[in-house]
Amino acid sequence: MQNLIENIPVSVIITTFNDAVYLKNSLVSVLNQSKQPAEIIVVDDGSDDNLSEKIVNQFKKNFTNLFFIKKINGGPSSARNLGLNSSKYEFICFFDVDDFMIYDNLETKYNILINLDLKNYFGVFGNAEYRFNKKKLTFNDCNGFLDIDSIGRENGACGSSPCYLFNKQLIKKVNGFDENLINNEDFDLIIRLLKKGYKCYGSTKAGTIISIRDGSVSRNKNFKKIYLNTKKFLKKAKKENYFSMNEMNKRFKENELFFAKKIFFHEFFSKNFIISIKKAFSYQKPSRFKELFLYYLFFFVE
Repeated sequence: MQNLIENIPVSVIITTFNDAVYLKNSLVSVLNQSKQPAEIIVVDDGSDDNLSEKIVNQFKKNFTNLFFIKKINGGPSSARNLGLNSSKYEFICFFDVDDFMIYDNLETKYNILINLDLKNYFGVFGNAEYRFNKKKLTFNDCNGFLDIDSIGRENGACGSSPCYLFNKQLIKKVNGFDENLINNEDFDLIIRLLKKGYKCYGSTKAGTIISIRDGSVSRNKNFKKIYLNTKKFLKKAKKENYFSMNEMNKRFKENELFFAKKIFFHEFFSKNFIISIKKAFSYQKPSRFKELFLYYLFFFVE
């Protein structure tokens, strides 16, 4: 039987791939919202087992508008797009299977979004915090056009789709997520919306608790994949002129420094470490003390 909590016209899309062990907690957090979504769609992106379907069937007893789709593996963007195209309601929340919603997350964002011009506003975002250390991801309040250079930056604009409640009509106008991207596909979607001239509202109230775990596509310890997938997004960003030149170079530098740091802990002063340091500072010179230290360390090692 459906719970007696007021529903709002929101479709929550939860994607999973070989990580359904986290699905139960995620669903509980959605179903315990102060205002429940009108539907929840779980999209399994070709997992090796049927655990996600079993869990969905258990929860269906108490929430009838809970739907399950299993597809051939195609990546997180294709799974989200399938959920988007299968949804019935005008507002969309894309949620990661290992994340957790704070009690009034949907209600808070919904109450803001319905009072905006839905022909021009693509969504509302809020702050988040990491589950393991309760560190907060802090973004600025905003209302209108976002500074694209600030996407994903602390005290800038949020770039993580689980922190948003989206206006479905405008998401579909830009054809959803780019299925060729594995990392930063959230950034890409938000930037494309901004490039089309759509606006956004940001509130500093936290609504999402984010997990960090080894198996997550964008947060895992397979640092080489993260590095290469981020580089793929950055190449697209450069081609499409997403960022200013200074910001573009800064993001390329940061990705190389991320890779160099990971290599250092695995291979110490290896050739690959030195190559990554050299690449990083070919994009942009050091801007902080730690970078300056690495810059001179590179010359010392070479």
